Order: sequence, then structure tokens, then C-alpha cells
Amino acid sequence: MAQVNLECRDRDNTNPAILYPGDVANVMREMQPEAYREARRTFVKEVGIDPRNVRDANFRGFTNYLFSEWLTYDVRLVAVEDDDADDAMDDEVPTYKGPTYEEIVAREGPSGCTLEDKVAITPFDWVASRAHDNGLVDDDQFRDMCEVSDTNFASWFWIRKASAGSQLLVLEDMEEGTEYQVTDSATSARYDGTAGGSLVGRLAKVRDQWRLIAPPPMVIREPNDQQEYNRVNMLAQLMLPDYLQMVAMLLPMSPVYQDELASGHASGRRNANGGGRGSNHGSGSSSNRREQRRNHNNRGNRRNRGK
Repeated sequence: MAQVNLECRDRDNTNPAILYPGDVANVMREMQPEAYREARRTFVKEVGIDPRNVRDANFRGFTNYLFSEWLTYDVRLVAVEDDDADDAMDDEVPTYKGPTYEEIVAREGPSGCTLEDKVAITPFDWVASRAHDNGLVDDDQFRDMCEVSDTNFASWFWIRKASAGSQLLVLEDMEEGTEYQVTDSATSARYDGTAGGSLVGRLAKVRDQWRLIAPPPMVIREPNDQQEYNRVNMLAQLMLPDYLQMVAMLLPMSPVYQDELASGHASGRRNANGGGRGSNHGSGSSSNRREQRRNHNNRGNRRNRGK
């Protein structure tokens, strides 16, 4: 399989093992090109910008990362021979036919960790499972990845507290109102002393601790007052935005994005409420979307969420 680099623990490293989204995207591009191309088309349509056409090198790298993170954790792959594949595909969760049935199911992991019995799996699941089968990932590392797979979710958070000393962030999920104690030395140090403002981030509970499994792609430090909290809370409650919708809402705040828009490299296809014009992705009432997200987002992993 394509080269995969791991952020793996060793005797002196207590961080969980994780796959880099860029590496997962590279594996998908080489080994599942059809699903990869379909996912890229969806990203461009929903966000309104094609990373390949971005002129600014830094912004191109940033938008490529946004695509890679979404592809890694939120896209679903269903077996090409699976009779239930069509039923597993819907407009709320981007799902594409990819590997063969044998490549998706019936992989027995280490004790307490398995990716069996899933009608649809993410590229993260698929690459982690293949890496484990091929001896590139040991049992402990694969167990970490299974926990990431089962519990990760992306949301819009309000920053309640950031402390470099304790290496903790206190984040409030604006959709559900739940507060999370998040262990992250780099992000807590970068925003040390912050109390207010919001960020888009992806959390996972690994080894009984909530963690940011990737640097937050978007952080809004100001305004950070109660009026801004009320505004963000209202948007999150009314829209229940998924990852692409959050990206599409916040990306236009970048002056580089505005330059790309003016040059014609960004289409600005999203309308004011975050929905893609002419797209069924994220369609439906707020109550329906809330139920669909609970049932489908990361295979229903929100059942594992908590403080």
C-alpha cells in the first residue's frame, strides 16, 4: 500500500497513535481513485473552492488539509458487492462505493477492538485496518485508532478556558451544550488564558481522555463577548452544521479566500444559511438533521460522547 506515516507513541510518548489525514488521502487517491474523485467533487461543490486551483501556496495547503480531514473521517465507503450498499447511501452522509466486500468486513482486531459489522466505513477505518493487517500498525496502535474511529466528531465549540499549565481546554459544543475537558498541550499553550471565542475542531475520546485529534482548522478569537456567544449558539442550534457547512460558513472570512473569489478560483456556491445551492447535502428540517446526525455521523458515535 502507499506510504503511511504514523503519529505513534513510544516508551516516552503518551500521545495516542493516529493516521495523518494527508496520508489517508494519498492512499485513497492511489488505491480507491473512483471514491477519491467523487469525494473531491463533493468537497468542491459544497465548499465552493477547488484546492487544485488556488494560487496562494499556503492557502492551497490549508484547503487541501480541510479536504483531507473531511475525507478521512466523514466520508463513508460501502462494499461494491454489498446488497445493502444503496440503502447505506444517503444525502446527509457522503457515501461512495469503494473497496470490495472482503476488503471492508470480517477483520478481527486485537481484543476489544474490531471494525467488523459495519455496512459503511470511513477511509480512516479502511487504511488503519489494512495497515494493521500488513504489520505497519501494532495491536496497541490499532486499538487507539479504533477508539478514534468510534468516538470522533467535528463541531463548532465555544472556548471556555485554555490553560498551558494544565494542558487543558474547556470547550462547549454549541450544538448540544455539552462541555468537554480536552487534553491538548499545543493548542492550550497557543491560546493560554483565552476565555471566549470559538473554534471548529474534531474531538475523539482515546484512553479515557477527550483530545483534539487535529489542530483546529478555524479559530475565531474575536469577538469573544456574550453577544458573539449568542450569535454562534443560534447559528449552531438552527443549522446543525456538518463539517463542510462549518468550513463553507467560516472560510469566506479569510481575505485570501476573497482574493481567490475575485480571481474566479472560488465559486462561492454556498448560500447565506450554509446550504449548497442545488445540493441535497444537509437538506431537510433542523429536527430531521439533528436525528440524522445522531444516527449517521461517524456511525452514530455520538452515543459515546460525554464530559
